[in-house]
Amino acid sequence: MKFIKILILGAFIMPALLLSSGCGDDTSTPPAKNDDNNNNTTDPIVYTSFKMGLYFYQLVLTTTGNTANYKTAFDITRIIITGNDSKQGKTEVLMEFPGNKPGIFKQADEDDVLLEITGNKGDKVKEVTYQTDPETNLIINVLEYGAVGDTIRGTFSGKLKVGINSYLVKEGKFAVQRKDDI
Repeated sequence: MKFIKILILGAFIMPALLLSSGCGDDTSTPPAKNDDNNNNTTDPIVYTSFKMGLYFYQLVLTTTGNTANYKTAFDITRIIITGNDSKQGKTEVLMEFPGNKPGIFKQADEDDVLLEITGNKGDKVKEVTYQTDPETNLIINVLEYGAVGDTIRGTFSGKLKVGINSYLVKEGKFAVQRKDDI
């Protein structure tokens, strides 16, 4: 009898949870460049957004904690973007791809393609790292690769794993200022 009560209660609660998932508007526009009225300089655009599972992440980034460096000894670009999503909390995106030029980089073709997303799993307390699923085709498409001080911009998609669970990441967009080569 207790099992039937739980089953009936679950049947009423699940639709309510699905309808109030808080996915929000899926359209996003990158923030405009930051104009500094004091010296007429313009900072590069810095943003990231993506869909993972049921959630659409749109990170509000700080000027610190975001790096994009070309690692000359390894011929790899490493990008770390840290920000806060209004619903999911603090989130960090780490990606690596070979070289220092625009192009399409597929994990299936190259070992040096990596995507990790570290964030909170719903409860905003327990931090979880979603890692590249080696059995799927992760794609990082670098559309623009500027000189030091300019912007690296592109898109990403693929599946990430936590334990045995896979999560589809799609419509990923990023732009970050390129820092000095290391």
